[in-house]
Amino acid sequence: MNVSTIKASKCSRCGTATETCAFCDEPDCPATTCYRCLSVVFLDRVRSGPATSSGGRSSTTEIALA
Repeated sequence: MNVSTIKASKCSRCGTATETCAFCDEPDCPATTCYRCLSVVFLDRVRSGPATSSGGRSSTTEIALA
């Protein structure tokens, strides 16, 4: 029977053991992030709403389709 070993690293935010970084999928990422922490950061960013400029308009660029 062939037993493979998996190198586990720890999430840089919470310390959870992970195989790869959830953000970049690199096994040797220096700032490894687990899926839970990535989801929390993403949801916090979404909940904060779009950034606004000094004119009160959204900072996103609108593209008109011809």
